[in-house]
Amino acid sequence: MATRPTRARSTAAPAEVVARTTDAVPWLGGVWRALCGPHPLRALLALWPAWWALWLAAERFPPWPQFLLVTLAVWLAQPLGAFLGERIGGWLDAGTRKSSPSAPAGEVLRGRDALLFAVALTLVLAGVLLLGGVLAFWMGLGALGFALAHPFVRRYSYLAQAFLGVACGWAAAVAFAAVQGGVSALGWLLACAGSLWMIGCLLWQAMADRAEDLRCGRRSTAILLGEMDLPALALVSGGALVALVLVGHRAPLAMGYLAGLVLAALLAGVQFWLARGRGREDCLRALALGNASGAAVLAGIVLAKVLGGAQGLA
Repeated sequence: MATRPTRARSTAAPAEVVARTTDAVPWLGGVWRALCGPHPLRALLALWPAWWALWLAAERFPPWPQFLLVTLAVWLAQPLGAFLGERIGGWLDAGTRKSSPSAPAGEVLRGRDALLFAVALTLVLAGVLLLGGVLAFWMGLGALGFALAHPFVRRYSYLAQAFLGVACGWAAAVAFAAVQGGVSALGWLLACAGSLWMIGCLLWQAMADRAEDLRCGRRSTAILLGEMDLPALALVSGGALVALVLVGHRAPLAMGYLAGLVLAALLAGVQFWLARGRGREDCLRALALGNASGAAVLAGIVLAKVLGGAQGLA
């Protein structure tokens, strides 16, 4: 008796399914890689200051609409800024031997597809910011202006990482504007803390890319600092921790927040130990550990909010 052939059940992992789908539709694959980038975990770094601000701006738990809007806005701003920065960089480097900094969007989308991607992403980002309020919209456009100026800063000064770190820390002020309709002194203090924290993360990246930047004739803060890069990183990281302590004093937050800061300080020590030899892979591992540091600060804020009623940092 003949048996009916049965279809083999697919055991592909979700990531493999996405990869097959994007490979089958090249344009969709290009958009997917442009949005996620080659290193999604590094893109997550820019979200931590915004998430700190969302929790601190709310009475206890951040409203879900604002949480989703701010998260989406910060995530979308990165590929859009990278795409526009690459185009501006290509225009600035025209006729020279300098290599334009690589950007995920430019590598996978070309011609009309690239233009459609930029227009669509700009419209979506503008719509998301408008849903957060008028002030959040204009402040978000200001952060995008920082990103657009980055190619000029990178080519004509050595302070690109400091400049971009301020742009990322600005997301904390945008989050306050989305939740409270304005930015209090606490919001600006947290924006300063987030800026210093992001500058530290970007310096680890610059140290990893220093040899390539020198070869291509690009400038970076790591090249400017030279052998003083680790002391400068210690100064920036220490400044971020001091600013975060001041945030906990002003909020005020319960002592659970202090536990998060202690853990973040310990993780910073591990970063310096990993990258003490300044090797490229070691610096990239230190950079990746920044996500754990950001999560530790957020865990401290959440713990302090949940405990409530406890005494704030003295």
